[in-house]
Amino acid sequence: MSSSLLSLIYDGGNASNTPTLSVLDQRKVPHAKEYIPIKTCADAHRVIKDMNVRGAPLIALVALLGLTCDLAETKKGKDYAMEMIEFLKTSRPTAVNLFNAMEELTSSLNADTNANVDALEVTKTMAERYLAEDLAANKALGDFGAAAVKQIHPKTNKFNIMTICNTGSLATAGHGTALGIIRSLHATSSVESVGILETRPYNQGARLTAFEAVEEQWPNSTLIVDSATPSYMKKIGQVHCAVVGADRVAKNGDTANKIGTYHLALHCRYMGVPFYVASPTTTLDLEIETGAEIVIEERPADELRQASNAPPTIDTWNPAFDVTPASLITGIVTEKGVIYPDSSGKFDVVQFLADPSSAPAPPPLPTPLLAPPSDLLTTSTVPSYICSNLSSVSAVFPSSTTPSSLTAEEINGGNLNYAFVVKSKEGKSLFVKQAPDFVKCLGKDAKLHKERMELEVKTFETWLEISPASSKYLPKIYNFDVDNETFIMEFLGDCEMLEHRLINSPTFTPLIAKGLGEFMGLTHSASHVSQLDYGVAAEYFVNFKNEALRGLQLEYVFTKAFDEGGEKAKVLSESPKFMEGVAEMKRLYVGKQADNLALCHGDLHPGSVMINNDDGKVKIIDPEFAIYGPPGLDLGSLLSGVILATLHHKYLGNDLAAIKGLKAFVIDFITSYRKAAAVLGDSVLDQIVSDAIGFCSCEVARTALGFAGGRLWLQFDDAELKEKALAATVLYARKLMNERENGIVVLESAFDDLL
Repeated sequence: MSSSLLSLIYDGGNASNTPTLSVLDQRKVPHAKEYIPIKTCADAHRVIKDMNVRGAPLIALVALLGLTCDLAETKKGKDYAMEMIEFLKTSRPTAVNLFNAMEELTSSLNADTNANVDALEVTKTMAERYLAEDLAANKALGDFGAAAVKQIHPKTNKFNIMTICNTGSLATAGHGTALGIIRSLHATSSVESVGILETRPYNQGARLTAFEAVEEQWPNSTLIVDSATPSYMKKIGQVHCAVVGADRVAKNGDTANKIGTYHLALHCRYMGVPFYVASPTTTLDLEIETGAEIVIEERPADELRQASNAPPTIDTWNPAFDVTPASLITGIVTEKGVIYPDSSGKFDVVQFLADPSSAPAPPPLPTPLLAPPSDLLTTSTVPSYICSNLSSVSAVFPSSTTPSSLTAEEINGGNLNYAFVVKSKEGKSLFVKQAPDFVKCLGKDAKLHKERMELEVKTFETWLEISPASSKYLPKIYNFDVDNETFIMEFLGDCEMLEHRLINSPTFTPLIAKGLGEFMGLTHSASHVSQLDYGVAAEYFVNFKNEALRGLQLEYVFTKAFDEGGEKAKVLSESPKFMEGVAEMKRLYVGKQADNLALCHGDLHPGSVMINNDDGKVKIIDPEFAIYGPPGLDLGSLLSGVILATLHHKYLGNDLAAIKGLKAFVIDFITSYRKAAAVLGDSVLDQIVSDAIGFCSCEVARTALGFAGGRLWLQFDDAELKEKALAATVLYARKLMNERENGIVVLESAFDDLL
C-alpha cells in the first residue's frame, strides 16, 4: 500500500522520547487524509467507538498501542493498566481481536505476581509484536486465499471478485485480509474485475475499499449499490468468488462481519459463487460454539436517520454486523492455511488450529440452489422477443404483428455472439444480435464480459455524433436491450459480406473501395487526438479501453502465432526486423503512441463489411472490438483480407484479372482514405499507412500459420497446393512488415510480384 495511506503511524520512541501514535481518520477518507493523535486510552476508546478506525485487527492494534502511549505518558502501573483494559473492551463489543488482545495482555500482566511489574514494558512488547505479526499474517493469508481461488477455478486465469466493507490496509497494519487476497491475485495479474458493495449506512466500501482500489489501480473496479448485488452478478456473467473479512468467527465457522455480508453470502449461494471468509487466527473465537452467542453491536439510531435523510421520529434497527451461517461459507482463509468444511459440511476450527495440515480437501464449486433462467435467445423465442419491442421496430413490423407471423433463422459465422434474422410473412426482416457471457465459438467455459454489446452500440452512436456524414455507412439500430445485451438492427438483406465477395467474385465497382476509405477517413479524422480537446480525447481513451477484447486481440493477433507457430513460423521468428515490427505493432495497439490515436472499429476485416456491388452500398458492422487506438489498425485489418484474397486467387488459378482488380481496389481505398482524412496532414497520414501495413502483416501471418479461426482464405482441397500457398503467404507477410515504411509503394510492389 502507498505510504501515504497508512492506517496508523507508530513510533516506539527511545530512552529520551515516549512512544507516539496517530491514526488515519477513516471517516474523512477519501476526501481528506487526516491523522488523529492518540495519547491516552480515552483517545483510543473514542476513535474506536466513533469508528474513526475500524476493522477487527486494527481495533486491537489501536487499543494496545494506545495503552502503550498512555502508560508511557502517565508512568502508571499494573492496576491502572488493568482498569484501562476493561475500559477499552467497552469501545466496541463485536470484534473479537480486541477481546483476545486484552485477555492476552491481562494474562501477561498477571503472570508476574510482583505488583511492581513494568506494565509499560509488557504492554509495549506485546503491542509491537502484534503490529509486526499482523502484517506478516496478512501477507500469508492473502497468498493462501489467492491459491484457494485459483484451485477452485483451475481453468481460469483472471477472476471477477466481489467484496464488502473494507478489509484492506485501512483495516489492518497493512496488506489487508479479504483485500489482501485481492492484492495477492493482483500481484500475479489475475484480477479481471472487483465489485465493491457500498456497505451502508457507513459506506466503508464506497469510501475506503473504493479508495484503495483506485490507489492500487485494480482493473475494472466498480462500486455497487448494496441492493444491486444479484443484478451485478447477472451483468458480469460469472463472478468467480466473493471475499469478505471477519470480526469474529465461532468454533463452528459462523462468522460475524459487517452488516450486509449475510446478504452477499445468500446471493453467492443462490448463484453458485464460492464465498470465502478472510480471518486471521486472532479473529477465531474458541470460546463460543456458534454465531448465536456473538453479541451484535447496534449503532445509534441517528446515524441511520441522518445517513438516509429519514424522518426524525421513525424507529430504526441499525446493527453494525450480521452473522453469516457456516453453511454458506466455502472456506475460512487464515495465515496458516484454509479451513474447509468436512464431508458433512461442518467446520472444525479447533482441529485446524491444532493441526493445520489436517484440514479437509477443498470442496468443489458450489452448485446453484436454483439455476437462474437462461436469457439466451433461440430461433423459437426470438419472434416473441421482437413482439415485446414492437414500438421500437414499427418502421418494419406493424403493431399488429404476432410471434406466429414471424420466423427466425440463426446466422452462423460469428465467433463471439448469437445472431438471427427475423422475417415476417410480408417479406420484411430485422436482424437480432445477442452477446452471451462467453465466447460463442469456444463454449460456455470461455467466459467473456457481456458488456461488449454496450460498447458496440456506443461506438455506432459516437460515429454518428462526431461524423454525421458517416451515417450512410452504418446500419440503423432500432432497439438496444441492456439487460439482455441484445440489439435489433436493420437487416442488410440486399448486401453480401465483403469477405465472401473477395473469394467468390473478386470484381468491384470503385464505389466499394472509395466508400470504405471515406468511412474510415471521416471517423478517424473526427476522433483523432490531434483534432480534439485533451479532455475529450482522454474520455474516449477511457470509454473505449475495451480491456477484455483488447486482451484477446493481443493474444491472438500479436502473440500466439509467433510463439506457437512451430517450424512454419521460423522464417518470421528468425527475422529480427519482423519480430521488432510485431513488437512495435503491439505497442501501438495498446495506445503507446499518444499522438496518433482515433476511435477505431478494432476488427475491421472484410467479415465486418457488408456491400452491394450493384449500387455501391457499404455498411460497417460488428464494432465490438472498438478501441481508442492507432487508426492504422482498421486499415490494416481490411488490407489483410484483400491481400489474402489476392494470394488465394494467385494459387487457386493464377487469376491475373482478379489480382489486377484487387490492386486497384487497394489503391482506390487508400487514396479515398487520405482524401477524407486530409485534415490530419500528410505526415500523419503517411504514418497511418505505414502502421496499416504492419498490422496487415500480423493478420496475414497469423492466418497463414493457422491462428485466425475459420477464415475462407487459402482453403484448398489439394494439400500440396495449400502448403505451398501458406508458405508463400508467410514470406509475403514478412516482406510487408519489413518494408512497411515504404507505404503504398510496398503494397504496389507486393501486388506486382504476383502478376
